[in-house]
Amino acid sequence: MMTSQSSRLIGVRFARALLAFGIALSLSLPHAHALVTPFGERVNEAVNQGLQWLRDQQGGNGGWGRATGLAVLCFLENRVSVDWNAPASGYINMDPADQERVRNGVKYCINSIGGFSGGNAEAYDTSACLMAMSTYLNTGGPLDVGASVTVDVAANNGVNALKTLQSSSAGNGFKYNVSSGNGSTDMSTTQFGMAGLYAAERVIPQASSNLSLGLDFINQSSNGDGGAGYRPGRQSSHAMSASGIWTRLLAGRPPEDASVQSGLRWLQNNYTTDNNVRRGYPDTWNQSHYYYLWASAKALEVSVGQQPGILYADQIGGVLDPAALGYPAESPRWYFDYAWFLINDQTNNGAWCNNGVTCWNATSATAYSLLVLMRSLGGVCLLDEDQDELCAQEDNCPHDPNPDQRDSDEDGIGDVCDNCIDVRNIDQIDADNDGIGDACDPIICTPDGLEDICDGLDNDCDGAIDEAAATQEGSATTLCATGLPGVCARGQAACVNGEFSCLPDVSPSDDLCDGLDNDCDGTIDEGLTNACGGCGPLDPERCDGIDNDCDGTVDEDESNDLCDELSVCFAGDCRMQCSGECVNGDLCDTELRICLPACYDNQCAFGETCQSSPTASWCVDLCEGVSCDTGDDDNTQRCWEGECVPDTCIYTGCPEGSICDGVECVPDTCIAVTCDAGEFCRGGQCVPSCAQVSCPLYQSCVDGLCVEDACGGVSCEAGQTCLEGQCLADPCEGVSCEVTQVCRAGVCVWSGCDDITCPPGQRCVANRAGAQCVGGDEPEPPAPPADPDMGAPTDPMTPTGGAETFTPFNPEAGTESEPIPSAESVGGSACSQLNPRAPSSLWLLGLLSLLGFALNPRRRAH
Repeated sequence: MMTSQSSRLIGVRFARALLAFGIALSLSLPHAHALVTPFGERVNEAVNQGLQWLRDQQGGNGGWGRATGLAVLCFLENRVSVDWNAPASGYINMDPADQERVRNGVKYCINSIGGFSGGNAEAYDTSACLMAMSTYLNTGGPLDVGASVTVDVAANNGVNALKTLQSSSAGNGFKYNVSSGNGSTDMSTTQFGMAGLYAAERVIPQASSNLSLGLDFINQSSNGDGGAGYRPGRQSSHAMSASGIWTRLLAGRPPEDASVQSGLRWLQNNYTTDNNVRRGYPDTWNQSHYYYLWASAKALEVSVGQQPGILYADQIGGVLDPAALGYPAESPRWYFDYAWFLINDQTNNGAWCNNGVTCWNATSATAYSLLVLMRSLGGVCLLDEDQDELCAQEDNCPHDPNPDQRDSDEDGIGDVCDNCIDVRNIDQIDADNDGIGDACDPIICTPDGLEDICDGLDNDCDGAIDEAAATQEGSATTLCATGLPGVCARGQAACVNGEFSCLPDVSPSDDLCDGLDNDCDGTIDEGLTNACGGCGPLDPERCDGIDNDCDGTVDEDESNDLCDELSVCFAGDCRMQCSGECVNGDLCDTELRICLPACYDNQCAFGETCQSSPTASWCVDLCEGVSCDTGDDDNTQRCWEGECVPDTCIYTGCPEGSICDGVECVPDTCIAVTCDAGEFCRGGQCVPSCAQVSCPLYQSCVDGLCVEDACGGVSCEAGQTCLEGQCLADPCEGVSCEVTQVCRAGVCVWSGCDDITCPPGQRCVANRAGAQCVGGDEPEPPAPPADPDMGAPTDPMTPTGGAETFTPFNPEAGTESEPIPSAESVGGSACSQLNPRAPSSLWLLGLLSLLGFALNPRRRAH
């Protein structure tokens, strides 16, 4: 009887055979957009020299020792030509001699590297071979290489063996081998283990199912500077910080994730491509330079995007000027920096490691260098936009799913995205934009019997495209998110180039000092505010104990005009000068010669009150003899200043050096912290302010960064509040809270704002992400849309009445249990339609969760 395991392996073999045919067909054809440059030719020359050195080093047993997997990967991931857009060759596109070398290398992995023939795995060796074997299978390599088992069975064995190295008692990082203790778990073995299993996912289903668990160990090994160490508590290094980014990406975190952003920022701040990587680290790290280059290159290769305010790879590196080095066709970027270093560091025999930069092993160093030049991801497929399990570099329709890679006319463009399926037309020219390429379109324009709709076609063949679509219901009258920040955040749907686009209601303009992001660059009033964070001239200094002109000095009296001629400014008040008696019960301070309240110098103990007579002052305890026992354990009270009040620091305050966390007094961890301009202290840490940050619609600022928020920018009518993108009855309507509290779900909870000191001109607001510093003035709510049905996000391009209707898209609506309230969602004007993506029970769940928060307030760290 056939087992489920056997059935699955047979299915894998059949799929591999079909895929091999498709790859062979697509890779043998010319590419539509060739990009060949002199520097690309120079890189290709270095790659060919390095591959030749690897050919010369292959042993008679088919292997390269422990680095066999890396060496095999170099042959599989080499590009088919010098064209920058050329795909990796894979097995099917190699010459026969290299195919034999690769088969022998895979055979060596199976017979000699632990984990593939039933033995125990070694983290580095097994993972490297698993990357190579997965890529080999995925690109048409035959199953039988003359080893003890077939390649697919060996890969499955390798996955199972490698998973045994993931240590649940050490944060789910990877150990060196099963016999090593959990203390041997480190970032390096974890990077290799996760990369091997992720690559295997393409041929062994569920191979990477547990990778997200490794985030625990990665977080333990990460440091406050954003980098990562070899193990928890170790100093951040280039190689391990790069490994931290790559493993987080493998574990499913996107480049925009805060932890990935911290790692990328560390690489940006400590950027290097040469032997500077060794500076300040133990000598043993000298050997890891080529390892670091490949780890960081993989992370940078896929850390791409266009979200405003996010650090992507194109902002890292670029320290070299390609034009000055003789390659004007290249752009300055991290890849040019890396490649320039490597082609100049390569020795005459084609290897690396013998030209001034040391390494652990010349074969692995040469393999790492080649894989960087090849832009290799180690068999991993993180760039699969159409999610058809084909990486972009090997997909003949990278934007449209087509796992079968069918290409009937053999022009290198898959049928699903080819506008002439049966006629070769690499250029895909379609003059009339009717979806039929000119090469096979007998009539450039054919009426299709439709009124003009938004599809980029001349449906009625009147010579105009989409001219009627802009007036159709649901197109040009629907509020949508433009993806831009500031005044450009809101827009209206319009038909542009055959698709509904969101065009901003307001175009960018020069920034004005008005509290708005007029130029839509994500920053409000940059360079236009005064020292106090406001607009216009500074306030004059007054005798009030406040730094009115924000020059760092309080109540400075350079012209002696803060008080009248009989008074002087002291401790924020104009005090009468004296030489004897004072009026109003004040006493004459003989040293300062000014009239001061009798209690001024009397510092009473916490809980005591100062009382005075015309000649003296003393401290008393007004609560002496007062009993506040209510007999109710749920309503415990205490005496404060002679009155019975609830027994929390909200009503009693705290001694100097401590602050109230809503229940009791805790040490003030911000007392000795000085933050830079634009930051504030919270919990002993300096946090970026949100005052000058503007975000796109459906995002809001948290700690200086824009994050997804279904209520970000959504305005509701009076008496309503936004939850998960929906305007609902506000349970806080009419609820009055203490000044130290804020109302959530009808319940007063501790705000955390009374102990936050914001930069000048800013104010504190409280939300579930913590107290935030924002702009000083309460923002005006956005104007309501003209149509009462507009406003809240719905599914993208979802018909609501007919084929031509359009509703705006909010990607995060309905995905969080409770949104982060934004400044714009507190109060406001007209609410838009309810968000259909939010579950009907969401409001009740949110209410219950908020009530739980109110009854059990979380103690703040400071």
